[in-house]
Amino acid sequence: MVELGVNVLFFVSLGVVVLGLIARARRRPEEGPIPSLLAGGAAALLLTVVISRLFPHPIFGSMALMCQALFLHGPALLVALARRARGGGRWALGGLALALALVGFDAFFVEPQWLEVRRVQLSSPKLTKPVKIVVLSDLQTDQIGDYEAEVLQRVVEEQPDILLLPGDYIQANTRDEADRQWAALRALWARLGVTAKDGVFAVEGNAEQHDRAWGSRFHGMGVTVFPKSATVRVGELTLTGLTLRESGNPKLKIAPKGGFHVIFGHIPDFALGENSADLLIGGHTHGGQVQLPLYGPPITFSHLPRHMAAGGTFELSPGRHLDVSRGVGLERTEAPPLRFLCRPELVVIELTPG
Repeated sequence: MVELGVNVLFFVSLGVVVLGLIARARRRPEEGPIPSLLAGGAAALLLTVVISRLFPHPIFGSMALMCQALFLHGPALLVALARRARGGGRWALGGLALALALVGFDAFFVEPQWLEVRRVQLSSPKLTKPVKIVVLSDLQTDQIGDYEAEVLQRVVEEQPDILLLPGDYIQANTRDEADRQWAALRALWARLGVTAKDGVFAVEGNAEQHDRAWGSRFHGMGVTVFPKSATVRVGELTLTGLTLRESGNPKLKIAPKGGFHVIFGHIPDFALGENSADLLIGGHTHGGQVQLPLYGPPITFSHLPRHMAAGGTFELSPGRHLDVSRGVGLERTEAPPLRFLCRPELVVIELTPG
């Protein structure tokens, strides 16, 4: 309730700033729009700092406030200033307003459900036959619906030999709501017949860290869970699943294993540790959810280099690869539900004999 109240206060206060700047531009048209624009930016920044000091927010709440300012108040202010501008300034401000509106529309309404299937091909002399691994990372939803059905249908169509689930499944505000969404996920899973020839395997994510019974959520789904870090044999592969804590340890040491060794965990930071595994798989970062041209994701919550945390497959050394999935879902609760230049993805890794 406090979170909602602060959001409303911030939203209304910035609205007052916008109206004040429109009035200023009308009173002093000879100054042009630039002074009003600079004053508006300074006022919005000061307002953000003051409210953040009075009502400490988690980082995702702050991001939500900034998105309100940028994509709602921003275009309105720019249009108002453009109406008072002359010549090229009018077109420049109007174009900037349109660009902000289009970016906001893409980020909130297009990319979050614009699923991509990223395919990776790797070979190894340790294998005698092909193996298809599908990585379904960070489903991270608060409402099982058509998009989640599309994702699971894509999994079924791939007919994987192994399906890996690297954590973050349901992120709800209350335990009762989590129970309902898990029940909906189990029903959808059964209706679509999601399975894998050699098994489905799941590890814990951040969304499950306060749910002691998270493993039992998969009851009846044919999923093998790793409540503790462990290693199992799956066909020609040796598969190690990590706990949330160990997956986030950049100094983790894992002894060599036989066969083609795959390690998967939620946070990909374990890839910075000492191990001789052939393939390391993680999620967690969502690719940053927002990526800037020529820079990448400003925030990744990972110790990995930014270009790795952004998602993709990387060769760590000859014959050793790391794959970081951007995931298929979004950060929920108070976080802004957006993606920009960072589409959700299902990863299909095809292993072949070398």
